[in-house]
Amino acid sequence: MTMKKYLILSAVGLSCLMAACGGSDKEVQADTVFTIPDLASGVYTVSTGSESDAVVGKYTAAQDGSRLLYFWDANEKVKTMLSRADGKAAWKLIYGKPESSNLTFTTSSAKPSALLDPGSASGSYQMRLANGDVVEFVIDEAGGLQSAAGTAASCKLQGSASATPLPNMLKMKISAGTCAALGPDWSGVLVLDSDQKPAAYRLLSTDATTLRDYWVYRN
Repeated sequence: MTMKKYLILSAVGLSCLMAACGGSDKEVQADTVFTIPDLASGVYTVSTGSESDAVVGKYTAAQDGSRLLYFWDANEKVKTMLSRADGKAAWKLIYGKPESSNLTFTTSSAKPSALLDPGSASGSYQMRLANGDVVEFVIDEAGGLQSAAGTAASCKLQGSASATPLPNMLKMKISAGTCAALGPDWSGVLVLDSDQKPAAYRLLSTDATTLRDYWVYRN
């Protein structure tokens, strides 16, 4: 896909998420106990459902037993996200309402994976918000994040990137500052995924009832 198409999908898809598009009365609730295959440490592209109506996602597994699993819709926007704190913890629903509590994978394909250092993400970036605004920011060698010079005063942000046991990810903390479109302070992950090019990363919230899902591009 071209960068323009990715940015358009980001704006349209996230607006749909915030409007709670596509809900189903049959979906399970947040306190449901989930049964999910336990794949070895690494990163996988997975699918669930029938071959003719498959839902595709990413399964990230750390050696300490922690896990993050998310599925996306036809517009490539995340619609369901679940996590597990460690090997002894239960799976927790972060966002969305899966139609089944007993998930099985129709396919699972291992992807290249490695633990990331915050310095590996240093550079200048931009991402488009749901309201159409483009936010530019810089990540330094230590993982500090701040708005790029010249950013409008109406949308300044700051935050940090730090290491996580989950491969191909960095843990993120975002302070929206004056940027109302980003919402209040939140935590998430910065995902490195060769499948999402030309985007450099995907920024996902992991602690909010309203999912934040942004494609991040290098300037």
